[in-house]
Parts: sequence; C-alpha cells; structure tokens
Amino acid sequence: MSPQPLAIDHVILDRDGVLNRERSDGWVTSIDEWEWEPGALQAIDRLARSGVRISVVTNQSCIGRGVATRTAIDRLHREITDELRDRFDAEVDVYVCPHVDDDGCACRKPEPGLVLEAMRRHGSTPDRTVLIGDDVRDVTAGTRAGVGTILVRTGKGRRVDPELVPHTTISESLATATDSLLGSARAAAGTHRPLTDDLRELATILVASETDLPAAFDRAVDHCAVALEQGGTVYVVGNGGSAAQAQHFAAELTGSGTPACRAIALTTDSSALTAIANDHGYGEVFAAQFASLARPGDALIAISTSGRSPSVLAAARRARASGHVVLGLTGAAGDELVATSDTALVVPSEDVRRIQEVHAVCLHALADALVERLNRTGDAR
Repeated sequence: MSPQPLAIDHVILDRDGVLNRERSDGWVTSIDEWEWEPGALQAIDRLARSGVRISVVTNQSCIGRGVATRTAIDRLHREITDELRDRFDAEVDVYVCPHVDDDGCACRKPEPGLVLEAMRRHGSTPDRTVLIGDDVRDVTAGTRAGVGTILVRTGKGRRVDPELVPHTTISESLATATDSLLGSARAAAGTHRPLTDDLRELATILVASETDLPAAFDRAVDHCAVALEQGGTVYVVGNGGSAAQAQHFAAELTGSGTPACRAIALTTDSSALTAIANDHGYGEVFAAQFASLARPGDALIAISTSGRSPSVLAAARRARASGHVVLGLTGAAGDELVATSDTALVVPSEDVRRIQEVHAVCLHALADALVERLNRTGDAR
C-alpha cells in the first residue's frame, strides 16, 4: 500500500526495529550494541534536508526492570543524536518511557503520551504528523494521538499480521517509508526528487560497504580464480537488473583477452529460457541450464537484490548440491541467498537501486581482479 499525498512537517519514529536492529538476547543499552537498520541513516538525512522535524519515541522497560540505568540510556541517545547532528545537521529529539506494563503510565506505548509530548514540544498538529513504527502498539499509540501511521516490516514488523493494523500504510523499511512520504509531498508540490538525494544515499552505503565487503570480496576472488585456473567456467544468474549485471560481468571476463577467463551468463539464451519456463516453470530456468552445462570445478555467481528470487535460489541450491562453489550477491535482507552461498557479498541496504549500484562496483572490481590474477599466473607458467 502507498500513503496518500501528505503535507507533513513532523515524523515520529519508534527506535528499536526502525532505526536500529533489535537484539535477540535483550535490549540495546549502549553504543557498542547499536547497529543501524539498513537505509535508516539515509532516511534521517533526507527527512532533515526536507525540513521535516524528527522525533523518536521509545519504550525502554529495561530501566524499570533494572537492566539498565536511565543515565546509560540517555547517554546512548546523546551519542546517537550527536552523530546525526554531526553527519547530517539533523536535530532529533528522543522521548523515553522508562516504565513497565504494571506501572499503568500514560507514556508507555500503546498509550499516546510520548507521541503527544513530541507534538507539544514541536508545536506540530496531528494532521501534519506521521508516526513510523514496527509494532501494533506503535500504530495504536499514533492512532490514539490522531496522527497518520506507517508500519514497517523491519524489526517486529516482519511478524505483525497486517489484519491487526487495518487501514494502516505498510512499508518495507524506514527508507522506503521515507521515499513514499517525500515522494507524495513532491507530487503534491509538482516537484521531483533531487539527484543529490541519490548521490548522498549511494555515498553513505558505499562508506558502510567499506567495512562489510572487503573480506568477502577477497574470498570471492579466490573462489572464482580457482575455478578458472583449473580450466573451469564461471556461470552467472540473475533477474531483471541483476540479469543485465550478470551479462555485463560475463562480457567483462570474456572480452578481456585472457583465455582462461571463461564466463557464461545463463540469462541470454531465449530458446532455453522459454522452453524450460514453459515445460518446468520459471523457477527452473537457471538451475536446469546449470545442471546441463556445468562441469566439476565450475563456479556459480548468483545475483539477487532481495536474496529471495526463487529461480536464483534454485540455481544456487542445485550448484551447492552438486559440489560447485556458489558466490552470492544480495542486500541486507538476503539471508536465504547468504545461507545458500559459500561466500556472499551483502550490501548494507534494502533499497534495490542502491544494492544494484554497489553490485556493479563489486562486479567490476571482481572482473579486474580475476583478469589480473589469471594474467599473472599465466605469465608464471
């Protein structure tokens, strides 16, 4: 579902599961335990640059339970808001309920106390305010305060039954919710998304990728190089934009002039694709080709921004079952493909555009590294 055009000037966010990843073993009570949800930083940046006031309202019963002190939680929030101010010039206020359910307070969500306090502090009105949360209690608190609500599928939102939140907009993440909100506002104003938004988002994800990707990239080079050095072939699969990237990567290798660089994109043979899809279903279009063509020692590169593409997963599983090495390229939600791969390059984002852009960088770098290595080993012979 997509929200109707809204003239908003105040966005109120839940914390755990919206801004940061929740811990499976307890509360996030210090900066060392804090991990931003993919795309959350870019969303904060875009909201702030659009002139939207930003508040965070969060239940922290860890204080009432004695697990953490109010001082520790306030310190964490100061560190987070200082980071947002320093990086994006974003002013973010945080409102905390320290109570447990039995306290019967008016501030613990689903009660609307924190939401009303945030609006009072900013002087905002319900018709120009939207609350974004990952739980039914967030939506309920927003509804009781009279504001618009968006439920995101990160955090607890993955498990929330949409029927429990009727008439509520549902979005994949804070990043996509922000896209919808600002897109609606731009549509109403007759403007378009600035190019600088895309450039800033990509720059932020590239910086995050510097930490997450290099070790996996080195393993990917080794996996593919071993296959090629032994006279094998690297097969590449993907759908849509990922199909284009598969073909591009194969062309980079086969067009390098290095004889050992054998790569085939299983996305190009229209007769094979349509015959397999017609006879066995689209889910088998890559797996069936790989099973027929691959030889011992070959490798598979499986590209899926979501990590959930049935045809890509089927090929990866077929390859692993037959003893072939699988390299996966996916995004932050791609756990299924990661689990099916020997090595995975995981872009820390859930935005398809940004994931594909980082994949393009990785695939160019992978092609360059393989050509260089194979030329070097060829010279050594």
